[in-house]
Amino acid sequence: MGIGLKPDTSYLFSNLNNNNNSSSGIFDMSFLSDYNSIKSGSYGKLVKAYYKKLESEESSSTKDKDKTENKDKVSTSLAEDSSKTLTAVKSATSSLSELASDFAKKGDEKLLAMKEVTTKNEDGTSVTTKEYDMDAIYKSISGFVDKYNDVIESSKESDASGIKKATTNMTNITDLYANSLKKLGITINADKSLSIDEKTFKAADIDDIKDTFTGSSSFSKSISSQASFINDAATREGAKANTYTNSGSYSDNYSTGDLFSSLF
Repeated sequence: MGIGLKPDTSYLFSNLNNNNNSSSGIFDMSFLSDYNSIKSGSYGKLVKAYYKKLESEESSSTKDKDKTENKDKVSTSLAEDSSKTLTAVKSATSSLSELASDFAKKGDEKLLAMKEVTTKNEDGTSVTTKEYDMDAIYKSISGFVDKYNDVIESSKESDASGIKKATTNMTNITDLYANSLKKLGITINADKSLSIDEKTFKAADIDDIKDTFTGSSSFSKSISSQASFINDAATREGAKANTYTNSGSYSDNYSTGDLFSSLF
């Protein structure tokens, strides 16, 4: 007769009542909570939130770095004008100085254009002569007036005392030639710009045009020099921007690239 023994199977379910999350036992169900998190999407949301936080921290770090770099680039410039203003002044004065110099030194070639004129006599013969081309001469002087006014206009935008003083010197020189200019139909306006009357100019004596715009003692010569002085003042003003930054590095604020970029 055999002994009746009952096998003890309680150990198989012991882990179901264990609250210490032990991994021992063949019926450990703790993995079900992870599975449920994945299935419901909360796990994915947690991962997204984590990486979003990382991106935010990286972005903030980049912005702080950019602010630091930009702060380092702040120059101790003493220049009173922007690069755009100085570029306009230098461009206008260079153009005026070059044109006025050409008139003063090479008037016969650059200004006093001549043309051939053919006339017929009563007997049917024709005669060809040369005379001054007043249309071409007027066009050249009108161009001079435009360039002069460009200098006046660009200088008005300047706050630099050197540029203002040099421009005032130029307009004072022009005032000295007021009577000579008036004979040619050129008027000095209240704002110190010039205007020219075509009809009066073309009717003017050619010798008066020569005296005013050609030769070493002419109005053109004086204006060429004065325009150069304004240009020099603009150059000196630009040099004030070539300073050291807060970190000690050298900064050329008015480099060629910056100057041309400011025109657009």
